[in-house]
Amino acid sequence: MNDGSTKELDYKSIRNKINYNNSSENIINNNLNSNDNIINNTDDNIDEQLQESIKKLVKEQTNVARAEYYENDINDNSLKTTNNELSKREKEYINNIKQEKPKEIEVHGSTDSTDVSDIHRKTREASKTKTQKTATASDTSRSEQKNNNLVSNTNKKNNTSKKNIILLCTFIGLLIIAIYIAIAVNNNGKSYSYNYDKAKQLKQQGKYQEALEYFNKAYNTVEGNNNIELMMAIYECYNEYGAKNDAISTLNKILEIDSSNEKALSALLAYYNENEDGEQINNLIENFKNYDTSDIFNEYQPSVPEASIASGKYYESLELELLTEDSDIYYTIDGSTPSVDSIRYNDTIILEKGVTTIKCIAVNDIGVYSDIAEYNYEVEFKQPDVPQIALASGTYAMGQTVEIEDIPEDCTVYYTLDGTYPSTTSQVYSEPIELPEGNIILSAIAVDSHDLVSSVIKRNYIIQPEKKYSFEEAKEILRARMEQTGLIKQNLDITNDGSLFTFVYQSKINIDGIDLYYIRMDVKKDNHTTIRGYYGVGIKNGICYTVDNSDEGYIIQEY
Repeated sequence: MNDGSTKELDYKSIRNKINYNNSSENIINNNLNSNDNIINNTDDNIDEQLQESIKKLVKEQTNVARAEYYENDINDNSLKTTNNELSKREKEYINNIKQEKPKEIEVHGSTDSTDVSDIHRKTREASKTKTQKTATASDTSRSEQKNNNLVSNTNKKNNTSKKNIILLCTFIGLLIIAIYIAIAVNNNGKSYSYNYDKAKQLKQQGKYQEALEYFNKAYNTVEGNNNIELMMAIYECYNEYGAKNDAISTLNKILEIDSSNEKALSALLAYYNENEDGEQINNLIENFKNYDTSDIFNEYQPSVPEASIASGKYYESLELELLTEDSDIYYTIDGSTPSVDSIRYNDTIILEKGVTTIKCIAVNDIGVYSDIAEYNYEVEFKQPDVPQIALASGTYAMGQTVEIEDIPEDCTVYYTLDGTYPSTTSQVYSEPIELPEGNIILSAIAVDSHDLVSSVIKRNYIIQPEKKYSFEEAKEILRARMEQTGLIKQNLDITNDGSLFTFVYQSKINIDGIDLYYIRMDVKKDNHTTIRGYYGVGIKNGICYTVDNSDEGYIIQEY
């Protein structure tokens, strides 16, 4: 029946649908606004173009839902009967919905494997299928129940549309989340430059912890992996806000990649030195000393010990000193590597005969080792030089003494007088030797502190009994000498000028080691007596001398 009451009922029903649709559209729009907020609040890594693409996708899917819903109602016969009674605004609203068509969009900048166009196509196809099924069901329902239960039918459609809208909103939300996750994963894995630049900005602002988040994202990219510059920036951030363990770990990773990185090595050395961790400094020196970084260690290592005697060959014992500043010295003498368990240097090292290799290190107050210093010595003791004997071989009167001269340093002289070869059991020379009467063979050797023996030296002496002249014999020797010089006349007690002379005994004296008769010569002329001079005659050798008695003492000269 199509009476007036039915038309009025249809008209009211359609108007209620439009009002309901407006309410539903508000729900969708609210969902869109919520999704826009999600998109706008995502990580800064999503670019504006990508955001716009997501928004277009959401809007398009919403339009699909709206078109599906209204197309079912527009095809309804009840709508056709009341179409003329709808307001202009309501007609325009319905026509606009019917004319809206989904548009394909591209999500720019995404590297996710999800094809957005494909999702759109599938959604459109699903919507079309739903529309056809719904239209068929609606036509059948309307043909059977058009005049009996219009209100009930309208309520069923409203309930179905509600479910569809809810399902669509859920789908759109899940789609947005999936796209966001894909973009975020893609961005974290590949956008090195963005994360690095962002981190640098934060670092310059002193926001080190925030900067680290972006630096680490950059590090997890292909470009960032094992990037030394990036890793140094990460270290600096850790260091600035006091994460020392993380800072040290980062520096060690840098050195694993670049073993000659002076900046990282210097930073580690400075940290260990500040914490007086000598063991760690020693480990760095040991591990990196063969690289082009050796000069870096000079600031932290003590100087190598210096030896007071240069390496070389020597012919005497050595007294060696090891020198350094403000450090302890440890050494070995067998060529082994020194350590703090080796001999600690406290006093002079004595090197005897043989070959000795000394290796030594200096250790400062925090336990850092210097480089190893090595010194090599060969001590070979030479045979002592032969001592010298002053008195030449010959015949001598009794009373002769012999001195041994030029005795080598640090040597003892041993001698014999019977011609036998001297040894360390022979007589030790300590003072001049007085030679006995007879045929004497003096033999002497020098023996040093190392028991090395010089060659032997020999002298042969014939020592006769000592002859002593009396004063009378001495006067005759002096007279004969004056006659030879023409001072006095031969066999007369008269001088060459006719004066009488006499020899007067003064005393026995020793001048310059010579025993003498000290004799005065007086001259008398014209009853006037004067002293002509003073003379001496050797008591043992019979040699005549002139004697000058001055303030400086006696001076003799052979006459």
